Amino acid sequence: VLIYDRFGQDIISPLLSVKELRDMGITLHLLLHSDRDPIPDVPAVYFVMPTEENIDRMCQDLRNQLYESYYLNFISAISRSKLEDIANAALAASAVTQVAKVRDFGKINQTKGTC
Repeated sequence: VLIYDRFGQDIISPLLSVKELRDMGITLHLLLHSDRDPIPDVPAVYFVMPTEENIDRMCQDLRNQLYESYYLNFISAISRSKLEDIANAALAASAVTQVAKVRDFGKINQTKGTC
């Protein structure tokens, strides 16, 4: 499952077709703030900006244990306090082991000198 916000959608849409997403194993793609039902036996890949609203929703997903595992990909740099919010939500939901990866693309871009 691929979960993105409007920024993520704007990045992904011109680059990858639905067929290409399916070829990569992504059978379902949803907006972060849409109503989503639990799918407890699949991993979820998030591609979002680290806004307060998005972090709150991701923490809600962890608390509700919507997915088997969580791969959190942030489009821009995420603050330590927001990372701590995610960690606290994962701890409270006993979902720490389900958070498989956290990636911050903002820092990657900064080190390469690109936007």
